[in-house]
Amino acid sequence: MNPALPFFSFECLHARDGFLHGTSPRCYHPAPGVSEAFDPLSGLSSGECGGHALVYLETLGMGPRPVHRLRQVHGDRVVVVGEGETPEGLEGDALITAQPDCAIGVLTADCVPVVLCDPATRSVGVVHAGRLGTQKAILQKTIGKMQAVFGVRPETLWVGLGPAIGPCCYEVEETCAALFKNDLSDGASFVRPHAPGKALLDLWGANRSQARAAGVPPSQTVCSEQCTVCNKDRWYSYRREGSGAGRMLTVAMWKG
Repeated sequence: MNPALPFFSFECLHARDGFLHGTSPRCYHPAPGVSEAFDPLSGLSSGECGGHALVYLETLGMGPRPVHRLRQVHGDRVVVVGEGETPEGLEGDALITAQPDCAIGVLTADCVPVVLCDPATRSVGVVHAGRLGTQKAILQKTIGKMQAVFGVRPETLWVGLGPAIGPCCYEVEETCAALFKNDLSDGASFVRPHAPGKALLDLWGANRSQARAAGVPPSQTVCSEQCTVCNKDRWYSYRREGSGAGRMLTVAMWKG
C-alpha cells in the first residue's frame, strides 16, 4: 500500500513474478494535508498517459502506456486482445490477453472488478461483474475463454475479487433477487431476505462460486472484502453517490 496513492492490490498476486495489477483509489495525496479526487481516465482516452493516470500506472510499475478498455454494457461478452489489436469502442465486460506488456482494464463504482492471473501461460484477464454480468456467469465464461484460447488450466489460475458493494449494502427489489436466483443455478445461496419487498445480494459469493465451478481451487480465489459503500473515503460508489460518482480503474498486465 503506497501512502501517497493507496491503490488496492492482492499480495498473493504480487508474488507472481512479473504480474502487475491494482485498483485505483478515490483520492490521492500529492502533498501533506492535501487530498484530491482521483480521475483514472486522465490522459487515457487518447491512448496517451498523463495526469492522474500517469501517477497511478507508474506507482503500479507499469509506466506510461495505453490501457485497453471496452464499452461496458453489463453483459457477458469476453474480448481477446492479440498482438497489435486495440479493442477500444467494442462492447463487452471482460478482456483477456497473453500479450506481454499489454495493460487491460475495467471501470467500476460498486460492481465487482475481477483480476485473473495465470502464471503457467502468462495470460491475464479483467472482468466487470455487476449484478447482470454475474447473473450471466461472466466470470465462469471468462475462465472458459482463457482455457479455450490460451490453454489455461484452472488449477494454475488465480482469481482476485476487488473492492465492490458488499452483501452488507447491496439491497435490491425482490423481483431482481428472483431473477438472480432463477438465472444462476446456485443463485439462491447468495440472496438474503431483508426489508419488506427487498433482499440483499452477495456478488462476491456468487463470483467465488463461479470460479469454483470453473475448476479454480478455492484457495486461489481471493477477495478484497472492501465494500465500496461502507468505505466512502477510499472508493467511489454509484449506490451511495448516484450518477455523478467517479470510477475506479482496475488494471492488470504481465511484464515482458
